[in-house]
Amino acid sequence: MDGSDRVKVSTRIARLATRQGARVATAESLTGGLLASDLALAPHAALWYRGGVVACAPEVRRDVLYVRSGPIVSERAVLDMADGVALLLGATVAVAVSGVAGPLPSEGSAPGTVWFGVRHDGSTGA
Repeated sequence: MDGSDRVKVSTRIARLATRQGARVATAESLTGGLLASDLALAPHAALWYRGGVVACAPEVRRDVLYVRSGPIVSERAVLDMADGVALLLGATVAVAVSGVAGPLPSEGSAPGTVWFGVRHDGSTGA
């Protein structure tokens, strides 16, 4: 996705979040803040985007986002990340992403493996 596509997607998210009165937060490992950056630059972000946590270090995931011990590239980890960032930042919608960029496998997961977790109105899924 190029820069103009990312702006279009972020603008659409901004419209939807504003219309629905959503408070959005992000938790990222794999993407290193790219998602947070795109959302923060969207129209009227301060009205709907609560912020994000870039959690690369295991202790940050555990201590800040309450991710339980185990592989970070997993369904359970992104569910914990989404729940943790929603709690931390007071969000009604939270998105978490973790994965393996490569070139080598990590924690038994192949390069290109990506997990997304979403929390919306108290329910979390991956």
